[in-house]
Parts: sequence; structure tokens; C-alpha cells
Amino acid sequence: MEETIKNNYDLELLSINKNEDSTDGNVYNVKTSNNKYIIKIYDNLESATNMINLHNSLKDLYIPRIISTKDNSYLVEYNNKYIVMYSFLEGIQISKYIKENDNTYNEEVVRQIAKSLRKFHDLTENNNFNLKTIDFANNLSRKSVLHFDLTKENIFINNNEIGFIDFDDSKYGDSICDVAILIAFLFVSKKRGIDNKSINIFLDNYYKVGEKELKENELRYIKPYIKQWIDYLLSGHEFDSSLKDSFEFKKVNSDDIEIG
Repeated sequence: MEETIKNNYDLELLSINKNEDSTDGNVYNVKTSNNKYIIKIYDNLESATNMINLHNSLKDLYIPRIISTKDNSYLVEYNNKYIVMYSFLEGIQISKYIKENDNTYNEEVVRQIAKSLRKFHDLTENNNFNLKTIDFANNLSRKSVLHFDLTKENIFINNNEIGFIDFDDSKYGDSICDVAILIAFLFVSKKRGIDNKSINIFLDNYYKVGEKELKENELRYIKPYIKQWIDYLLSGHEFDSSLKDSFEFKKVNSDDIEIG
């Protein structure tokens, strides 16, 4: 791989190391003389192309950028697979941020996360980017790309700017589904219980002035979508017992979320 990178990218390469945090094993950390990058290896051209098109459409968001090759392409064929190189997103993961702040969310950070997620949905509204449509989140008129994996590790803060990484599980469907997923990941946990205050700060800032009817129509789907999303995950993936218990907790306790 090192030779492939040297031949195709205009970089002074120092090292390439497998990212051990990647669950799929297809992510590599790249260091050069003056920068850091992330490489992802995709099994097929369609997946690589979908991610390239999506990232290139989100230049107004704080997300990793696609690095072009020497011949101005955005991917490189490698062992019958496809390499895409991303810029390294600076900042701190929200998971680490809250630990450094006594496991509580700063209200302004919650507001910024809400506004950034809404911006992402607005930028991708009614454009599926050739992504799979989620059947259980296909009931409303306002649709967009769904990040679909809004964990505390995939949301970054950098000087009060909110960024998102890892769009590889993205789907298409009702935008409120992403809101439900984010609420379940960030504000419902065994350790901290249900943070209803942060949930409502988030929702108040996700919706815009004059969207009262839209907000009322969509909010009724949050609890059902949390449950359906968890069922979707548990039926299609193998999780260790602790993670499975965490998802089951979120599902069972989602009824105790207080909205409004």
C-alpha cells in the first residue's frame, strides 16, 4: 500500500498504520512530514463513489475532505478495491469532551450540535446520493441523507465548531430518524440516565423559527424511531453483551424521554 500511496499522491509519506479503533478493519492512519490523513479502503466502486460524492457536497460543513491524487482523481484502485484518502479532522470527540467536563454537556455545545446536524440535513434534503432508503424511516415528507451512526465518537468539537466523521453507514430517509439516533446515543445511557434538559435544548435549536407545525409533526416519531432503529441494529449485527445491554436500555427507557 505504501508504494501505491507514494505513486498516486503528492505527499511526503512518513508512515501508514492500521487504525485499530476501526471495527471494519479498513481504515489506516497516514502521517506525512507536515500533516495527517485517513485512508479508507472500499470493497466496491459504488461505495467509494457514494462517499466521494457525499463528502464533496458538504463543503459547508466541518467534515473530512477528500484528498485528490496527482491526476486529480478522488480514488485509487488497489488490490481490486478502492482507496479514498480523507483529511484528518482536528478536534476532540464529544465522548472525551463530556468526560473532561464532569460528564455533562455544555448548553452551547448542544445548541451547536443541533444546528450542525440540521445544516447537514438541509444540504442533503431530497438527494439520496444513491444510498439505501430506510424502510422504517420513510413516513414523512422531509427527507435527507441520514448519518445513521451519530455516536459520541463520530461527533467532534474544535474551537466551538462541530464536526462529523464516518459517513460510511449513511442511509436515506426521514431526517427526524437521525435526530432520534443522536438523542439515543448522546442523551440516553445507563450511566447518566435520560438528559431531558439537553434533549429539549437540542430540539429547540434543531428546528428553525416558524417551524412549529413541522416540529410537532416530526417529534412524535422520535420514540418509535429509536426503538425501530435499535431493532434494526440488533437484528443485523453481532454486539458484545455490554453493548447489547446498552441498546436494550435505550430502547426500554426511550418512553421516559420528555419532549416539550
